[in-house]
Amino acid sequence: MNQRTPTAPSRYALQMLTLLESWGIGRESVLERAGLDQAEFNRKQRNLRITLAEAERIYVAAAELSQRKDLAFEFGLRLTPTSHGLLGYGLIGSPDIHAVWSLAIRQQFHLTAAFSMAYRRSENMGRAEFAPVGSMSQDRVWFYQEVLAVATHTTMRLLLGERMRPYDVRLAMRVPEHIERYLALSPTRFHFSPDAPPGVIVSMDAALLALPLPMPSPDIVAGVEKQLNKQLPSAETEPSWVKVVCKIINQAEQWPVTLKGLAAQLDVSERTVDRRLKQEGVLFSELHDGLWLDRACTLLSNNRMTVAEVAERLGYQDAANFSRAFRRRTQKSPSEYRTQHM
Repeated sequence: MNQRTPTAPSRYALQMLTLLESWGIGRESVLERAGLDQAEFNRKQRNLRITLAEAERIYVAAAELSQRKDLAFEFGLRLTPTSHGLLGYGLIGSPDIHAVWSLAIRQQFHLTAAFSMAYRRSENMGRAEFAPVGSMSQDRVWFYQEVLAVATHTTMRLLLGERMRPYDVRLAMRVPEHIERYLALSPTRFHFSPDAPPGVIVSMDAALLALPLPMPSPDIVAGVEKQLNKQLPSAETEPSWVKVVCKIINQAEQWPVTLKGLAAQLDVSERTVDRRLKQEGVLFSELHDGLWLDRACTLLSNNRMTVAEVAERLGYQDAANFSRAFRRRTQKSPSEYRTQHM
């Protein structure tokens, strides 16, 4: 697999610059603080993408110059469906909220490079998850989490209007100083937990997911996806090893997934997988444990499964061993978690 420098859609960096300009902070100042040449930046953004490192330097510079602790919150408020470029028209043309999530997952390359996205639908609930790709500082994780959480609210509010129903958004961070601003975003319910695995979890009931949108257009959605797929990296440029490994683990029917078994699927040595993941700042054990916890939480959210059945799905013959492993990671028993998240 050839390594590729991670890139991000340039439109979001441009919208951050526009936000700061509305506060009287010129984009020249932000780019200079970020150590970026304006002419070079303009040339790159015309190609729709800049490197992820360049985007993050702009966000850091914006935080330093604005001195706003609610910068990520403000940024998320401004990310409407049309902020996502061509993809935004596909979101607007989707038939319902379930279709919106499904489209966003299929086209996540055009949304975010710093976080991966996953979406699971059960009979009663839908669960969208954003998880950081690779290692990053706590401040960076918290910044992205706030942007993703608030942007989700903004999108749902604009798509549904007065038909908006309550749903839950969980952020793995301490309660921010501007918590009152979150409370004003009713009926969205935001929850903060600094001890949770890094990421954002959005939970919606089946009734909300099935709400029809006002301007469904299958032809527009199909056309948007056709154009967006043309912008994907060529087939010769393969995705990151973290994403490949995450996909294999998430699709596995039998848990736990071993490094040996995964390497065999990729037709490479265990050492190669380990080395490639380390180059992206991740250990296989850490990646597997994080996905194991995500899977465990998702299964526990299904009240039709007993704890023993969840344990069996995750490769435990003894439910007590599963309960001990779950408590070690979350400081809660499976039953306690289920009670709090149902």
